[in-house]
Amino acid sequence: MREKKRKELHFSVDFVFLTKVEENTYFEKKDMVGIGMIGSKGHFDNFRVQVLPPDWTVNKTDDFTPAAELTRLDVTGGWDENSRPGFLVGTSGTYGPVIELVDLGKPISSNSILEMEALLSTNGTAGFVFDQYDAENYKFVAIDAVNDRVIIGHSTSLHGIEIDASFARDFNATTSYRLKASMQGAGIDVSVNGALVTNYSFNSAMVDGDFGMISMQGTASFDSLTVRTNDRAFVAAQALYADAAPAAIATTSLREEDLLAVVNESKRRWLASGLANQAAMDAIQVEIAELNVSANEASALKLGQTIGNVITLDDNAAGWGWFVDPTLSFDEEYRRSPDGSLSALPESDAAGRMDLLTAVSHEIGHALGYEHSSAEDGHAELLDPFLSAGVRMTPTVPIAQATPEISYFDTSAGIFVNEDKKRREDGSEKPDDMLLIIDQFKADKRNALYELQDADKDENADHSSFARSDENESLGDKLKRLTGLLYGKRKH
Repeated sequence: MREKKRKELHFSVDFVFLTKVEENTYFEKKDMVGIGMIGSKGHFDNFRVQVLPPDWTVNKTDDFTPAAELTRLDVTGGWDENSRPGFLVGTSGTYGPVIELVDLGKPISSNSILEMEALLSTNGTAGFVFDQYDAENYKFVAIDAVNDRVIIGHSTSLHGIEIDASFARDFNATTSYRLKASMQGAGIDVSVNGALVTNYSFNSAMVDGDFGMISMQGTASFDSLTVRTNDRAFVAAQALYADAAPAAIATTSLREEDLLAVVNESKRRWLASGLANQAAMDAIQVEIAELNVSANEASALKLGQTIGNVITLDDNAAGWGWFVDPTLSFDEEYRRSPDGSLSALPESDAAGRMDLLTAVSHEIGHALGYEHSSAEDGHAELLDPFLSAGVRMTPTVPIAQATPEISYFDTSAGIFVNEDKKRREDGSEKPDDMLLIIDQFKADKRNALYELQDADKDENADHSSFARSDENESLGDKLKRLTGLLYGKRKH
C-alpha cells in the first residue's frame, strides 16, 4: 500500500475590517473571524487570534483635581467642579442634556482610534458624547440607571434624541461604574467594568467630530476621565536643524518639482536598504513651508520637520540654500569621510549648501517611526538631529544583511546594465564590459568598493595603452582608462 504523504502548512494573516460609505473607506467594528476549507479535507492543529494593542500617541487621565490634565469646554452649562472636590458633576437642565467637551487642540483623523474611559455614577442617564457638531447634532453612548440598560444613539436638530440600540444591565444609582467606549472609523466597542457590552457600527466615521461627557437625564458624577488616541498627528514634531547659521542668507527657494524628484530618490534608497516597505512610503506626504523667522537666530535653524506622516521642508534650508542634486542616483559631488558620511568636494555645487536628499531621507526616517540618533565615536548618522552644510547621508543596512547589486557598463550602448544583460545570447561575456559597480545603497558605504571585471590580470601590467587625447576619447575608452587607473585598488 502506498503511504500517503502528509503536508503541513504554517501561516499567519494580518487584516482589518473595512466598510465603504459614499466612496470613503472606514475601519469597521470587530466581528467574527474563523478558518475553513473549500473542496478539501484536513485538520488544524493550532488556531490563535490576536488583536494587537494600539500605540497610543495621547493617553491622558483627568481626575478633576487642579491642575486639569485635559482641556475641557462647558458648552451648555450645568457642570460643577467645585462643590464636590475630585468630581465633575453634571445636571441635565430644563432644556435637555448638558455637554462638556474635551479639546485636544486638533481634530482626530477619521481612521484613528478614539477611546474614552470614565468612572461615573448617575441617578439618570450619563456617558459619552462623540461626533458632536453642535448642541443638537451628536452621537452618544450612556448608562441608563433608571431603566437598567446601556444605550447607544444619536441626536439631530430635525428629530431630536433617538436611541439606536440598548443592552440590558443592572445598575445602581449610588454605585460608580467604569464605562469605556473605543471607536475607530464607523465601529464602536462598549464595555462596563471591563466586560464587553457590544460592538456596534454606524454608517459613517465617528471620531472626526468633537467628543466629551454628557448628562442626559438627572445628575451624573464623573470621578475620572481618560482619553486615548493613536493618531500620529499628536506625535511631537521631529525636526532636523542646521548645526550653524550661514554667513549669508540664500534667496533661492525650493521648487516643488525639485522636491518631488528628491523625495522619489530618497524613497528608492529607503526601500533598497530593506528598512521600509512600499505601503509606508505611499502614506508619506511632503510639503514646503517657511519654518524659520530668521536663519540668523540660533533657535531658527530648522531644515525640516515631521508630524505623523507629513514632512515639511524649509523653503531655503534655514538660509543655507538647498543643494538639489541633478544626478540623484550618483554621489559624484562628494567624497567619503572616515565617519562614513559623504563630504562635498570643494569645487562642487554641493559645497556650502544643505543637501536636500539627506534632509528628506532624515525626515522620512521619522515618518517611518525612527527616533533621533546620537553621533558616537565621531560617526555621523542619518538620524542625527543636526546637519552640516556639504554633508550627505543616506539610509544603509549592515553589510551582513546586504545583497549587493552589480551593474556593468556596456560601451556599445553607453549605459550601465544588470548582470543578466552583460552576456551575449550564447552565454559568453561581452568583451567591452570593463567596469562593474556595486550598488552602495544595499551595503555599508564604508565597505562598498568598486570592483573590476579584469581583476585576475597582473597588477604590474602596463596600462598606458589606454591613454588617449581627451578630445578624441570616447566614453567607453575613458572607462577603460579608468579601469587601468583603478586597477591597483581592486578587491580580490
